[in-house]
Amino acid sequence: MLSGLLLSPAATSAQTAGKAPAVLDLPAPAAVKGRAGRFQMANGTSAAAPTVYRVPRAQIHAPVAVIVATRRPERPLAVDILKFENGKADQTGRTDARGVAVFRFRTEGEFLVRIAAAAPGEPFDLMIWHGEEAAVPIPPAYRFAPREATAK
Repeated sequence: MLSGLLLSPAATSAQTAGKAPAVLDLPAPAAVKGRAGRFQMANGTSAAAPTVYRVPRAQIHAPVAVIVATRRPERPLAVDILKFENGKADQTGRTDARGVAVFRFRTEGEFLVRIAAAAPGEPFDLMIWHGEEAAVPIPPAYRFAPREATAK
C-alpha cells in the first residue's frame, strides 16, 4: 500500500536543474485501515537547493503531524513549514540528536514542507499523519493473582 505513496530519491534530486527549488507534489493522503486518520510519506536525498514538498488536502478539524527523520543524526537537517510558496516559514526547526524533527499544527488546504541540509547527499524520510493521535493499547506490565481469603 505504501509503495504508491513513496517518491524516489531520483525525483527529489531532479530539482537541482534550476536555481530555485522545485516543489514536489505529494499524492493525496491515503486512509489507514483500522485508524481514524490519513498518511503520506516520501523519502529523498538533500540537494544543493532545499527540497520542498507540497502537501495537499489538510483539513482544519484534523490535526497534522509532520515528522522528518534523517538517516545520519550527526548531520542535522533544517525543516520549515510554510503555508504559502513565497511566504516566510510559519514553523522552523532542526532534526535533533536522534535525527528527528516533529511539528504539530492545524491548517486548511495545502501547505509546504521545506527540507535543507548543510551539504547535498543527506538521505531523509518525510512522514505526515492527518488526524488525532492514534491510541495504542498498552497491556499491563504486571498481572496480580487474586488474593485468597485467609481464615482466622
